[in-house]
Amino acid sequence: MEEKNRKNFINKMAHVVRVVTIPPLMIATLLCMLYFAKGFSFASRIDMSVAFAGLVLLPVLAYPVWSVFGNKTSDKRKGQRRLAFIFSIIGYVCCFIYSLRFGTDAIREIFYTYFFTVILLALLNKVFHVRASGHSASSISPVVFSTAYLSPAVTCAFVILFTGSVWASIYLKRHKWQDIIAGVCSMLASFILAKLII
Repeated sequence: MEEKNRKNFINKMAHVVRVVTIPPLMIATLLCMLYFAKGFSFASRIDMSVAFAGLVLLPVLAYPVWSVFGNKTSDKRKGQRRLAFIFSIIGYVCCFIYSLRFGTDAIREIFYTYFFTVILLALLNKVFHVRASGHSASSISPVVFSTAYLSPAVTCAFVILFTGSVWASIYLKRHKWQDIIAGVCSMLASFILAKLII
């Protein structure tokens, strides 16, 4: 009985970690920290509004939209994830288009990186049938950006969240190690590409 309670507790913890590290929440935390630490040298209020609309709110909107219009006879989690990915692509594309003309170099770098990442993930998953983890890509992105723009203490906090995300994904069998590595590599490659362009 004690072993069962321990296992149930670990399962609940893993689910909590997965929720805490969902892409929109991680991105929202990163954006807030960057904005309050760097101010207008990082982004204007309009830039931040576009960032929250495209990178945070639109992907989150997929879940209530699925609840209203989704196919209730199909796999709920799979349907929500698919719709969230589509909404993420739309949001990231909108941010990318905005950044072609507006925004500071810092916010453009973020918009470019997320746009390239979601394109790479789509190509890997749909074209090459490599199950790259979008969750891992979004969990590692705050580590990369905080290393570039924020303090080591903030980076350490994001490293802990990323480590927890990886553990939860493996423990709950949502992803395999190769999925996580593919997701992380997609984000890192996108960040390097964005750096080179900007």
